[in-house]
Amino acid sequence: VLAYFLYVLWIGGDHMQWFRLLVPVTPLLYLTVTRFVFANCKAQKTIAWAIVMVVSIWHLTNGVVLAHKGGKNQDAAAWHGTIVGKHILKSWPAESVVALNSAGATAFFANFRCIDMLGINDYHIARTTARYDPRLPWTALAGHRKGDGRYVLGRKPDYIIIGGADGNTVPLFNGDAEIMENPEFQKTYKVGQVVLSKSPGGGRFSFTYFEKRY
Repeated sequence: VLAYFLYVLWIGGDHMQWFRLLVPVTPLLYLTVTRFVFANCKAQKTIAWAIVMVVSIWHLTNGVVLAHKGGKNQDAAAWHGTIVGKHILKSWPAESVVALNSAGATAFFANFRCIDMLGINDYHIARTTARYDPRLPWTALAGHRKGDGRYVLGRKPDYIIIGGADGNTVPLFNGDAEIMENPEFQKTYKVGQVVLSKSPGGGRFSFTYFEKRY
């Protein structure tokens, strides 16, 4: 368990919800706590069982509370990504290739051929060097420091979504900056915008993207 925690710290942790990186070691943590309690309460098995049950009930109850809160306060990337992905599926040609950073919910619901510009699902970008750029604050987030704008443009995507799931007209990541600084991008793509369904904070939000000129 300690080795796994050190590994998580070494790779930079995780900014997402649900404490998902702790899930693989949760069973080991239960066993560790149980063995510790029984080892130190040899003459009082009833007390040992009571401690284990209290800890277990607390942990499970806490999980339910967190799940309930998470349902009301959804991650913005997942929320916007779901709405954007469904819009793309209905509105864009089925054979389109889409380059985007939010390659989770958006790519899942769009069900299109997508280029993950942050590299989690892209063989080439995953092997580029991670770079923090103080001009791009979002590169401070774990897992958001890779990109290759020239490579993305070389794959000639039909649509490019700069920034987060809802899109942007200014770069947030290294790949975004490389794309927008490239003269080919300025010449080949035009900006588009559409107002979509309710956002987590209420109201509606604008989805911004860049479409290839034909």
